[in-house]
Amino acid sequence: MKINTLILLLIAFFALSSCNKDKEDPIISITSPENNKEIAAGDKFALRATVTDNEALSSILVTDGGSINETITSFDELTSHQINYLITINADSDPGEIKFSITANDLEGNSATEEVTIIIK
Repeated sequence: MKINTLILLLIAFFALSSCNKDKEDPIISITSPENNKEIAAGDKFALRATVTDNEALSSILVTDGGSINETITSFDELTSHQINYLITINADSDPGEIKFSITANDLEGNSATEEVTIIIK
């Protein structure tokens, strides 16, 4: 009888704990540059963002579809991280757009992506 009670308690515990699964996506706030900011070839600009999660971050991917492709797995805190890059546009870059993408994942597999575009003039 004690074993049956113990088994029922364990089943109830696991059933109730799975109901509280994290379903919230991380939040990404890109603070710099502003979207569609014009930047001259050869100039520098800051890519800044804050990434937060209600439980725990697992990874952040920062990419521009070309030269930047960085996965971050060590964070300022368990639930937040500041991204702060100083990026120089090559002096011989052709005019056009570059899209920067930040994707954040949490430990439960929730994810979010935010993008910002710069215009090289």
